[in-house]
Amino acid sequence: MVKSLSIASRAIVESVLEGNPRGVLQAVRALEPTAPDTLAAQAIVACFEALRGDFTYEDALASLDAAVASATADNELDLLVSAHAAWAALQDDAPRDARLHLHRVRDLAQHASSRDTVRAWAHITEAWLAESVGDHLAALQQIDDALHLDMPGGSVTWFNLKLLQAHHALQAAQLNLVDQNLAELRSRLATATDLGRAAGPLPPPATARAWPTGARTIDDCVTWLTIRRGLAAAEYEQAAEALDALTQQQHERHTPLVNHWRVVLLAETGHFSQAERLLETVDTTRHPPGYVDRTRAFLHAVRGDFAAVTHHTEAAFENAPTTLLDQPTTLYRAWADMALGHIGDARKRLTQLDPEQRQPHLDFEWSRLLLLEDDEQHAATHLRRFLARAASGQLERALKLAPELTAYQFARLQRLAESLPDDEEPAVAPDAEADTTAAAAPPVPVEAVEQRLIGSSRAMDDVRQWIRRFAWIERFARLNTTVLITGETGTGKEVVARLLRDMSGRSAEPFTAINCGGMTDTLIESELFGHVRGAFTGATRDYPGLFISTGGGTIFLDEVNAMSPRLQASLLRVLESGEVRPVGGSKVKRIKCRVFAAANESLENAMKDGRFRSDLYYRLSGLTIELPALRDRREDIEPLAQHFLRLLIGDRAMTLGGDLIEALRRYDWPGNVRELRNEVEHIALMAGDRTLLTTDMFRKASSAKPGPASAGETGRDQLTTPPYPPASAGLADDPARTAANSIHVPTIPPELMGNLRNAQVRRRVLRYLFDNYDQFTRAEIIDLLQCAPNTATRDLKSLESEGYIRRVITSGHLRTSYFKRVTADDNDGA
Repeated sequence: MVKSLSIASRAIVESVLEGNPRGVLQAVRALEPTAPDTLAAQAIVACFEALRGDFTYEDALASLDAAVASATADNELDLLVSAHAAWAALQDDAPRDARLHLHRVRDLAQHASSRDTVRAWAHITEAWLAESVGDHLAALQQIDDALHLDMPGGSVTWFNLKLLQAHHALQAAQLNLVDQNLAELRSRLATATDLGRAAGPLPPPATARAWPTGARTIDDCVTWLTIRRGLAAAEYEQAAEALDALTQQQHERHTPLVNHWRVVLLAETGHFSQAERLLETVDTTRHPPGYVDRTRAFLHAVRGDFAAVTHHTEAAFENAPTTLLDQPTTLYRAWADMALGHIGDARKRLTQLDPEQRQPHLDFEWSRLLLLEDDEQHAATHLRRFLARAASGQLERALKLAPELTAYQFARLQRLAESLPDDEEPAVAPDAEADTTAAAAPPVPVEAVEQRLIGSSRAMDDVRQWIRRFAWIERFARLNTTVLITGETGTGKEVVARLLRDMSGRSAEPFTAINCGGMTDTLIESELFGHVRGAFTGATRDYPGLFISTGGGTIFLDEVNAMSPRLQASLLRVLESGEVRPVGGSKVKRIKCRVFAAANESLENAMKDGRFRSDLYYRLSGLTIELPALRDRREDIEPLAQHFLRLLIGDRAMTLGGDLIEALRRYDWPGNVRELRNEVEHIALMAGDRTLLTTDMFRKASSAKPGPASAGETGRDQLTTPPYPPASAGLADDPARTAANSIHVPTIPPELMGNLRNAQVRRRVLRYLFDNYDQFTRAEIIDLLQCAPNTATRDLKSLESEGYIRRVITSGHLRTSYFKRVTADDNDGA
């Protein structure tokens, strides 16, 4: 005899809450095949089976959608079906469908007949969606809200929620909350009267995201969380002990999972060869697609091989469903981008993971990126939050993954972080909020040209003016025109290329740089155009190539003049057709990226010599910019040297002596700006405790030209050497101003110095400077206070409004103005 609808529905609901698929199947047998409850029960069972790998999520989702469409008469059963449908949609990479199911779950949770144990599933569903976009704080809040509902402690639903709370706390780097939950779970398990229920299978898919597939009992989940907690806190001995304490039954049931944790543990403790060998034994059929590549990316990150990290993350992205692997893989790629200096790409990836810069587990990554972007204030704020909750080994592990940070940079940032107020919270850096749509203004303002391209020479003024025109055109029309940047080695061609990308409509897209002069033809062809599996020895998988993997971003071909004639012909075909054909392949693919190219010699001369194709030259030179050699803008040598010195030593008292500056100016710098930077770093590192850097420390002093640089060499009248970088072009036209600032070297008494992030401290220092040195340009104030241009403008306007200083205009250009201390004579003449 068929049971009544209400009794059958109750049996299904209770079986789901207890994580008992057999109970659901028994209830199905007691129903008519066409009953709505039967569809609901069968759909939930399909979801259980998909979780265990016996059914696809696509098929489970089809069954669940059908069950949702034919609603039952039981509100609680309908809620559980919709919750499972949201889960399956996320697994099938359909977040929009998941949100639609979530809306139905919310509505059903408001029904008066629903118990709190069922309403908790609405919060669990909300947590799934929050976790799918990397927002573990929001997920943690949902689980906390569910735990405040009225439900029996020690029930399977309660265990479920406590496990999820520990999982999300671990993801949100709240180790104290993890420890608290693990202690409570162990205590409840030890005293539970119904051990069969407490240690039985959990309700899939409620906690499935909390650990890899394979953990099917509460004991298993507690064990996996203990291992993960040890690894996250860099407490490797505790993690190893937990692994060694696994029962024989657990080990046999979850061999692939155990091997996974051992690979991670071996990598973290430096046993890379053993980790590689063990990884070869992992049963990939019991892990998500792309698992091996993701794990290898992590392994290479710990080893410090970030080029390999890039390769394996690309393979993982290509092979893995985004809902399963995108978050850890994206994080590993962000590590590689920062280590390799791809700052724009790193920002894009971190923004994908944490658009509001609020996730605690990414604090150190944001601190690294913001420091690379010269935003020390925000970087220090994130570092302060990281240090406040980091376990003893976490800092060492984080620094190991950040090879681009020098010891001095981190020590300086740590001091700044410790000086911040206790209530200081990270704020989103301004350019992280920029609109990157086609109609939006470029996220990097035109003022960034002054900050990134240092120098006051007319040659650099011309370069900046060209870039401003480029940015203005890009503001009103997205161009696909290629850009050709020429100049000698070391003149900063890639710096300009990145600046152009950042000021274009593609600023939020990847920037991919490749040096065509440092690879063989075969390797360049494979890297640029991609290859198919078996195209050549070692091609074990398809590789899309940089033209495709860059997507809608910008690809920068450095030393394009080094390409062979055959590759030049291939590149020309790509630029003209907008298509690439992988090596060994027969099908062409459309490209979306924009091409920037650079050459370290005159391509016109190369054409005359027959080394470069004229048709390729005309195709590349849609927009052309030529960077001057450093010997042709000698007046920029000092500000560049001062800039590189500040980057290296920060606030330490170290000064470039006048004799050293003159020697630097006389040298021809065949390696241009790159050589200058290396030389300044060498001088500073070899200085030891010396605060005045002199000519005897300059390795190339004997090669410098005798006598001062001539006007013909610099292209303008000889400048009086100021004690700090000149403010801007045109400053030398005011003899009184130049003479005034060449007399004294500004020094600030230590007792006046404090936290220059504090406006009162900065303005106190400014008053001292104007009292003792009379006048300064805004650029000099920026240099002395190590502050942002907007900060200097704000402070100067404040003193100007008080009548303490006044602006002196020396020409029609405000850039040539300076600020002067107001005296009694000034007031009398007013």
